[in-house]
Amino acid sequence: MLEPITGAHGGTINTLAVTADGHAAVTGDATGGVRLWPTLDGTREPVVVKAPVAAALAIAHDGAGFAIAVTDAADHVELVRVDNRGHVRSRHQLGAAAQVEIVGDSVLALRADQVIDHIALDGTLRGQLPADAGTRIESIIVNGKHVVAMLASEKQRHARRIELDTLVWGETSAALPLAEIAPAALSPDGMAIIAMGRANRIMRFDFATAKAEPACPESVMLGGTVFDEPGGPGGELDVPIGVVGERVACLVDGGFSWFDITKGARTTPNVGSGLAPSTMVAANERVIVASDHQLVIAVPERVDFLGYGFRDLTHVRPVPTGLMIGKGDQEPVLLDDNFRERARFALPKLRVDWTDLVPVDDRYIIASSTRPGNGDLWGSAYQIAVYDTVKQVMHQVLPHRARGGELVYEPSTQLLVATDGNKTVLVRMDHATHSLGGEVALDLPDVPKQVALLDPKLSGGIIALAIRDEGGGGLVVSELHGADVPPPQELDGKSVVRWLKPRKTYRIAGELRGVDRAGRLYVHNLMYGESVGIYAGGESVAQLQGAQAARLRASPDARHVVAAENNRLALYTTDGRRVWETAAWGSSDVDWTPAGILFARFPHALARIDLETGALAERQCGWAFGISTTPRDGSTNAPSVCDVAP
Repeated sequence: MLEPITGAHGGTINTLAVTADGHAAVTGDATGGVRLWPTLDGTREPVVVKAPVAAALAIAHDGAGFAIAVTDAADHVELVRVDNRGHVRSRHQLGAAAQVEIVGDSVLALRADQVIDHIALDGTLRGQLPADAGTRIESIIVNGKHVVAMLASEKQRHARRIELDTLVWGETSAALPLAEIAPAALSPDGMAIIAMGRANRIMRFDFATAKAEPACPESVMLGGTVFDEPGGPGGELDVPIGVVGERVACLVDGGFSWFDITKGARTTPNVGSGLAPSTMVAANERVIVASDHQLVIAVPERVDFLGYGFRDLTHVRPVPTGLMIGKGDQEPVLLDDNFRERARFALPKLRVDWTDLVPVDDRYIIASSTRPGNGDLWGSAYQIAVYDTVKQVMHQVLPHRARGGELVYEPSTQLLVATDGNKTVLVRMDHATHSLGGEVALDLPDVPKQVALLDPKLSGGIIALAIRDEGGGGLVVSELHGADVPPPQELDGKSVVRWLKPRKTYRIAGELRGVDRAGRLYVHNLMYGESVGIYAGGESVAQLQGAQAARLRASPDARHVVAAENNRLALYTTDGRRVWETAAWGSSDVDWTPAGILFARFPHALARIDLETGALAERQCGWAFGISTTPRDGSTNAPSVCDVAP
């Protein structure tokens, strides 16, 4: 059985439900995704739940797992039962309902005909509770084991308890002077209703007597506008009211204020000012708020943010030890072959910008950065250094410059491409000293446009191809063999420049589309129309039919090449045979991990592609999950591939 997919929401969370103990939650977002948050302590990532687009949600513990009620925009309700890891155990269609709540092992569904269905978690109807004649059930409110229905008749509004054991109506409250709009909350002891009074002021009403006390500061939010005076114009209350003990969490001026009913005053200033929560639920002495793509957990003393450190994939880089994500001001994160976080690197804040990072092990990174000074032949200057992530110091800074912002490094030979004036040089990483050295210069008549480093075990001993543009659509390719690297020499105690001469040079007509680690070149020549030619040693060995406009990525073992074009993917063997073709699902790019896993990159996600079928397999949406005292990532909305069915 495949493990459920975990990951962040693709869109802003717009509906939320929390278990009675406040330890788990379920959320729905603006793009239709549903997530189960098995814990709210930062130890478990949210799990993708395949469900209808949620207009409303309810959740309760179900043994070691959870029962989740999902109501769609047409008021149809599906009850989904999952185990603790998020595997779906059962699904039941419950028909249409205006509101659904789960209390213990019972589902209460308020139907449009003013009947409350009492349903078991296996979907069995246990009983029905109709409204009294002349009475309309406006809503059901729950706090722990206390269940109350808000009722309206022609002349008054009141609350009435529901006795779940016998499914009968219980005690009725005194008449409540509520506003026309009356979203309400129930105190933890079930003895008070918190709702909007007729003066457009949030009040605490005693259940038995309807005695009213102010429950929030006078500045309340109605219909998205703050009104500082009681009795202001009406509107729809944006969020429910959260009750925690004798304190009420009030949404005021875009943040929380806590109002102590016993003192009749605000107990704290605005906490978390600037939040724009879409819903708020009180449970187990705290309030859980959905804000953007994260959850906010608030108690009177503090506010914590639960979510992912970042979702936007501005940079994804296959490196020898995995995949590197994060660039610019993002903290670089190293992922394993399952797209899970393996390591996180804290880099120093310098006057330069990091342009590329290549971890060579779990401690040392080869880094490229911009540097002040004159540009090179390509108009920019890039410094190469080895950075020690444990000591957080520059272990070595090379006097050479990188050809561009992206490093060219081959793990099989530990070689790196650099430049020294007009010379192109290869330097080797010494894992004993964690330093780059053993420089050798390429003996070429002109500066190459590209140097592709190869695995000599795959290429027959060739360690690099130097490729120059001849103009007019022609390429000049020089093969450099590892066996031809001259030994180190010294003269008067100084190292002598070592020159590596090409063993073979040849010309190929066409536009270069890629090079694999075996030394094959992928070239498009207009003479071949809709195909890309595959060349080895300057000779045409195969064709990739239909790949003339595609981006090509060769696998690390040089056995396959993937072509991506116009939301289509095609996998070929390197002898030109097409294995499959499929939709690209809106991915922005495809590539291979060092272990040979083909993956697709999306705005907020990575997904493995099955090599046999081309189908999406494992996916991950979001990294650096946990709790923070500051807001987590607030990146833009985009439909999430994590919500796409396998």
